[in-house]
Amino acid sequence: MSPDYEALLRRYARGDRTVAVQALGAWRTSDLDLQIHALQRRAKAAARCPSCEDLLDALPLKAAVMLHLDRDEAERPLGTGTEQPRGCPAEQARRAGQIASILAQRHGTRDFARRFFLAMAQRCQWDFCLQAALQWGRDGLARFPGDASLLLAVGAGLEEQATLGAGRKAQRRSCFLEARRFLSEAIAADPTLTEASVRLGRVQWRLAEDEAAQLTLEKAVQRGGAPSLLYLAHLFLGQVHKRAGRAEPAIAEFTRALELGPQRQAAAVALSQLLLSNGDVAGARRVLEQTLVHAGRRTERDPYWDYVASNAAQAEELFEELREETGP
Repeated sequence: MSPDYEALLRRYARGDRTVAVQALGAWRTSDLDLQIHALQRRAKAAARCPSCEDLLDALPLKAAVMLHLDRDEAERPLGTGTEQPRGCPAEQARRAGQIASILAQRHGTRDFARRFFLAMAQRCQWDFCLQAALQWGRDGLARFPGDASLLLAVGAGLEEQATLGAGRKAQRRSCFLEARRFLSEAIAADPTLTEASVRLGRVQWRLAEDEAAQLTLEKAVQRGGAPSLLYLAHLFLGQVHKRAGRAEPAIAEFTRALELGPQRQAAAVALSQLLLSNGDVAGARRVLEQTLVHAGRRTERDPYWDYVASNAAQAEELFEELREETGP
């Protein structure tokens, strides 16, 4: 491995990240790939001979992962003043993943690698690079089978792909079915994961499995969780009851959702429409008037508007945690 490349890793690990990221941009693609191959050879040698000297022990491999990731970020900046979508992760991110795969096999760095794959899946989903999000999530699961967070990430990505996709109905249904499988496995791995239950209930509703959706969402409410998740659970339960023609329980669920966030428009509109369709004109007007009081105020954004990608909103916080762990 090149001493210059190792020096870059150590510079990043010391906290001189900006300079290291800029310097990495001057390297040729072929030379960088040679460095990655050298690391992979060292990892294989260490695996073949556990009693031999491990040449990777002295290298700041966590810093290597984040150095390449940060270089990838620099090469695809967020657009400003334009609706042009951000580019999806490319070669530098691929190299970060290759190094993370080495860390996934080493004692003491496995959880770092797991969280890196999770953050990449979330970041790609947030950037609407859904195929990349699913690939990163699946790559993570290949190394960490049964991990609840990664199962949730893949399930959520599939749900978004099916919800927003423009493909044929059969293709969307197939995607929802796959999302159902991953979300069910996430719950089996961690029954306390309320978000997975809320998403599973929504997916079951999309698949017209209304009884299963009702049961799943009721369990999510009983389990409890963040107010935003309970809001969605009640909102989605209301939709289940509404489609089944059960007006009273639907009104009750929409009301509970609105109680968790009086300013949230999705619950207000759903409740108002249902009251109106049941002849309660005054009640429908009252709900909208009470919600309109909050219009224009700086209040919490309705979780429903960001629902499909809400699980990915914390990716940058997770990346920052990983960066903080790269130091000496």
